Amino acid sequence: MNLINVTHRPITIVDNQGNEVLTLNPSGVIVGASIQPEVLEVISTFNEEIEIVTYRYTDISGLPDPKPDTMYVVTYAVLQALEDSRIDVIAPDTSPTSIIRQNGRVIGVQRLRKL
Repeated sequence: MNLINVTHRPITIVDNQGNEVLTLNPSGVIVGASIQPEVLEVISTFNEEIEIVTYRYTDISGLPDPKPDTMYVVTYAVLQALEDSRIDVIAPDTSPTSIIRQNGRVIGVQRLRKL
């Protein structure tokens, strides 16, 4: 399986000890999505109004067409915008059980994810 990093940063996959297993360098293709806030409600507290929002990710740009035996590694925002419309797109799993840190700095993730 070919993994193509279409983000702007290297993605490092590590084992549970923090040892590097694989680094996916950016391919030069950058896939993006527009982010639109949507106000769900407005609450009042301490005489101030505070918006509670969600974000809608739309308008994907730069995503290559599917290829056999190839998966594209995108940002989580792009993955959300795609809403399972592409089975060949994954993102780094940045959940607390996957991120490995050393001295407070993220050094890699243990897994990749789909929605």
